Amino acid sequence: EEEEHASPEIILSETLTKLKQQIGTEAVEGPGLELKISPSAEAIAFGFEIKEIPPLLLIRLVNDIYRYNGLYIEIDGQRIHYNSAIRDINGRTTINGVPISNIDSTIKIIGDDEEDINRLYNYLLASSFTDEFYIDNLTLEIEEPKQSVTISSSNVQVKTEYLQETKGD
Repeated sequence: EEEEHASPEIILSETLTKLKQQIGTEAVEGPGLELKISPSAEAIAFGFEIKEIPPLLLIRLVNDIYRYNGLYIEIDGQRIHYNSAIRDINGRTTINGVPISNIDSTIKIIGDDEEDINRLYNYLLASSFTDEFYIDNLTLEIEEPKQSVTISSSNVQVKTEYLQETKGD
């Protein structure tokens, strides 16, 4: 059994799968949590204009998630990968060039293990993000950690202009 798991083919296959997950071309499942962003009830009741999630706030949130070992992130159906851009384009917040569909958004996060996810969950509860979203007339709801969260793959194109295929023996 040890020889079977130590074979170069199996190790290479596992490494390839892990790399595909990291760059976003393959779906990922693991321990994680979900964040829900929606308009605040007070803003709706008083008739305030509800704007989209500010890109700078979203960038800060993503950076803090990565800092607390969040490995994989999906925002409103858009997978965050090594080449992702969160920007304001013509007054709309976009991820990977795709506008966020609406104000009600879900952020899915997967970590390496349950301990990392619990640490991230506690950090988010204690952070000022809920207040910062509230300033923009939005609420940030941090759900309890889950044992299994699924993040879909994206259609990211990996640039291989400097790579060449070699023929082996």
